[in-house]
Amino acid sequence: MSAEVETIVCSECGKNLSPTFRFCVRCGAAAPPRRAAPVAPPPIAPIRPTPFLAVTGTIRPLDAATPPPHDDRDAKPQPPPPPTKPTPSGTSRSSTKVLAVVAGIAGIAVGLTAIFGHFPFAGDVAPQKLTVTVGPDRWVDVDPRATFGVDRDFVVLGDGPLRMRTSSGKPVLSNGAPVSLGNVGADRIELKSIGGPQTVTLMSR
Repeated sequence: MSAEVETIVCSECGKNLSPTFRFCVRCGAAAPPRRAAPVAPPPIAPIRPTPFLAVTGTIRPLDAATPPPHDDRDAKPQPPPPPTKPTPSGTSRSSTKVLAVVAGIAGIAVGLTAIFGHFPFAGDVAPQKLTVTVGPDRWVDVDPRATFGVDRDFVVLGDGPLRMRTSSGKPVLSNGAPVSLGNVGADRIELKSIGGPQTVTLMSR
């Protein structure tokens, strides 16, 4: 394509002038300014189409026999499981045995304390003993103050039945079991056996 030749017309005489001349060759008038060539808009690049993602796999239609998905809201709440009883472990069994042994020892200590007035195996107070031989024919006078001191309790242990008396109390009959006379103070005690001679032990508490 050939470019279009611009036509310049003189404003004074109306003659067509060549675009190479800047003044009129007939009348000498200055040629009008050239028209600016139209500015073509920049070319617009074509928009590339966006490629679609290819679908992989096979779409399986929903079968009529396929059950609907499970809904937890339709399920009934299940009752909680029954509590299980704890099985005794080895530690609990050992603790039970230890408690039983301790209870037995405490019972023995209470029994000895009831007889002797104190626990006889305690290390703080050592029991003191006084042994005499008595018979059935006469009373044997015993002064516990010489051995145990004043205001001391003591227990009488005999091999068999015997009688005991003090000046301030009634006679006491023993069938061979230990007898606690308590604190006799300044009293003297008299002993007499029943049946035959025997050895009697007085033990302080």
